[in-house]
Amino acid sequence: VQCPSGVDISKLIMEARSQVIGRRGTTVTEKALTRNRYLSATGSTFAPLSNFVMGLRPFKWLMEKTVGIDRRRGMPRFQRGTFVRKGRRYLAKQPLIANPVDTVAYFADSYANYNDHELGFAAVKVLRHNDIDVMLPEQLPAPITAAAYGAVGTARRDFAYVTGRLASLVRSGYKIVCSEPSAALCLRDELKHFIDSDEARLVSANTYELMGYLNDLRKAGRLKTDVADSLGGERYAYHAPCHLCALGPAGQCIELLSALTHVDITDIDAGCCGIAGTYGMQKKNYETSMTIGGPMAEALNAIETKDAITECAACKMQIEHLTDKRAVHPIKLLARAYGLA
Repeated sequence: VQCPSGVDISKLIMEARSQVIGRRGTTVTEKALTRNRYLSATGSTFAPLSNFVMGLRPFKWLMEKTVGIDRRRGMPRFQRGTFVRKGRRYLAKQPLIANPVDTVAYFADSYANYNDHELGFAAVKVLRHNDIDVMLPEQLPAPITAAAYGAVGTARRDFAYVTGRLASLVRSGYKIVCSEPSAALCLRDELKHFIDSDEARLVSANTYELMGYLNDLRKAGRLKTDVADSLGGERYAYHAPCHLCALGPAGQCIELLSALTHVDITDIDAGCCGIAGTYGMQKKNYETSMTIGGPMAEALNAIETKDAITECAACKMQIEHLTDKRAVHPIKLLARAYGLA
């Protein structure tokens, strides 16, 4: 969206990479990163032992030599089990909503599912608190990494799995809501490049980013305003993820939180954080990633607070890597404001 000529740069890159992979095959690093859900599932299965092992210097050296992930990178900690499984058990115990304002299928994606269950539960609880009937469908993580690296076959298979399950829900009246902007962009925009079907178009047309979805409800007078002033006096610096900017106007969470609470939020408006998903995690790109993220780090450090807000899990990693800020997803703040966390 930043190209002055309106050229879809990301689509060109995906096409070029797919042709390169078609000629020379995939590298070990590309295979590992395009199938990162297996790494996440393994880490989640063996947590907290996996977290301990990932922090060891020999393991970091091994990951750098075999997979290409820079040893200086801190990896996100895993939680035992998956959020989707825990969330379904939680929802099964909740009373039915008599007159739901809306019905949504929450697409949790990888980070909420394997690394931050609190994020997933915050999303579910806020939705239900606002009389929105929410369910957790069978899902694979959005294959945005496979798409970015040109692994067309992997991306198309994963998209087909996701589309087959979400399209039937949309036909039943559900909207698809994503707390991860990359997942929302992947389902809304990238999906159509890989699967040309009515089902894919149906999923694309009914996918929403969580904070934008909630803010639209607020503007329509359909969101509850019964919030405690638990965030009053707290100050946060906000970083807008690139994928969120591509979805539409960024900063919807600022508008939403400012309307419902007295939290003080400053939008740093400092451009890309530099990590670009798995790009900045690779050793060959590490220094470039740090350079690109420099202006963001400077802007964050200029704000007198230890707390930052961003919707993107990768941006959160970069913020906490480059600064001493703690980064949280805005849905967690909203859950606190409603007294749900």
